[in-house]
Amino acid sequence: MPIGLVVFSSENDNGEWYHDIEELFLINTARHKNTAQKIAVDFWNEKSGIGTLHILKDNKNAVRFWEKLLKINGYEYTKKDEGNMLAYHFPLKKS
Repeated sequence: MPIGLVVFSSENDNGEWYHDIEELFLINTARHKNTAQKIAVDFWNEKSGIGTLHILKDNKNAVRFWEKLLKINGYEYTKKDEGNMLAYHFPLKKS
């Protein structure tokens, strides 16, 4: 049974890999069970290079969610204001 939708992307820019979670949506019954955290961390643990997120600045819940997820999982990120978006970049440590 599907629990949601996730869209990943990876791009090589001059030899540096960037890995982004473009979209992450879970149906209500899959929320608040650490499912999103597991999906994100599992994706990033498979990769090396730079992890990226682009979040709508006005989506305060998403900003809080992702910043908390990054912090509790030990990702040290930089945040850049890009108009209506916030861009997060952080080094990945392939496990």
